[in-house]
Amino acid sequence: MPIRLKSNIIINKVLFLKTTISVSKTSEIVISDATIIRNSMKIRGNNSYVSAVNSSITNSQIVIDGDNCHLILQEGTMINNSKIVIRGVNCAIEIGEGTTIGSGDFVCMGIGNSINIGARCMICLLYTSPSPRDRQKSRMPSSA
Repeated sequence: MPIRLKSNIIINKVLFLKTTISVSKTSEIVISDATIIRNSMKIRGNNSYVSAVNSSITNSQIVIDGDNCHLILQEGTMINNSKIVIRGVNCAIEIGEGTTIGSGDFVCMGIGNSINIGARCMICLLYTSPSPRDRQKSRMPSSA
């Protein structure tokens, strides 16, 4: 697990596997009682941070590039196969307690913008890439 720091990282009771973390300037990562597996976290900018308490992040990429930007994962949040990008000034993504994200890209950019996902939500990717069968005539029953 390569970790490149020019700032603060606070870790308590965390399982890290195959994860790359890069934090620069006056930014920080605060992770406690979490499982972090096969991820990439890059934080650049001033006063930006990631806070994850009792959360699970797997196969995901987190990029924060800007000043006073933050990602907050409330207790019990599970993120898998996702990309989270926060870029700009005073931008934030906050994911509520007990929320599960099965797959997706979340991008918050600009000045003072935010994305708030409520507690106990479930977000999943429902689209799959086309297969050769998709070129065939529709398989939907005529009554659908």
